[in-house]
Amino acid sequence: MHAAVEILAHSQRPYRKAHLDLQQTLVNSVQNYAVLCKLLEPRWLRSLTVLKLELGRESWMFAEDISDAVPKMDCLLELHLRFTELDPGTNECGTLKLTNALLQRLVLNHVIPFVVDCPNMRKLDIAHCTDVDSTIGVLGMAQRVGSSWWRLEPVKELCLADDLNSFFRPNVSMEWFYQQIPYLRKLHFNDYTLTETMLRFICGSCVQLEELILSTVLVDTPNVLCHLSKLPRLRKFGICEIIGRREPLTFASVRLPKLEELLLGRLPLDWQSLASVQPISGATGSANM
Repeated sequence: MHAAVEILAHSQRPYRKAHLDLQQTLVNSVQNYAVLCKLLEPRWLRSLTVLKLELGRESWMFAEDISDAVPKMDCLLELHLRFTELDPGTNECGTLKLTNALLQRLVLNHVIPFVVDCPNMRKLDIAHCTDVDSTIGVLGMAQRVGSSWWRLEPVKELCLADDLNSFFRPNVSMEWFYQQIPYLRKLHFNDYTLTETMLRFICGSCVQLEELILSTVLVDTPNVLCHLSKLPRLRKFGICEIIGRREPLTFASVRLPKLEELLLGRLPLDWQSLASVQPISGATGSANM
């Protein structure tokens, strides 16, 4: 930590990228704060294009400083934030407000900001958030009554990861979340269980999708894939596994005129029904996608 402070204090180099990992350090919060404050000085902020902050103990005490610094980063294109999860019941941070005019990609790990106002944001990743459906759903309810704000309309690529238990708690408010992303092109779910009901809603709301990758789907009917026909622009589709019913999934009623690539995990499938899906330039079956 002392070496990091010395480098930041005396170097005149205009750094473009910075990655500060304080997760595994054994130093106290005061020392962590000293390093972070040096990194967030104005002379560093003006040149940074990529900032990755992985904060350890008492992550939340840095939220206001980060909120103040992000709007001053005139060249920032990517922001990665990882907070140490202190309370397993929530990842919301009411004092974290991210505003930047140029930011193109935002990666959130173990933290849900109160405000995200980045009009140029094209990519959004949300990972390792406890029950991200409910968290974002609550945020959506707050935004509708004016107590919070997320600018989601510019997002074209979304990745949600590690929400293994979401299907046990269906959340209608997530419908609002997908309605705010009308121009979404790519949607990936990693280690994430999606209900058939939510898949149907996504296909009906995000009709501009060109790429859809599913990890696990809780299936009610063998014809669950029929909802994909609402995505006329879909070029790439993947599904790793299903839970629930074990009847073979069928593509018999699926119409995807622009599909080019199909990625399939180890799941029961009516392979003959694939003949109805035209045109496919590449189909891959694998246990891991």
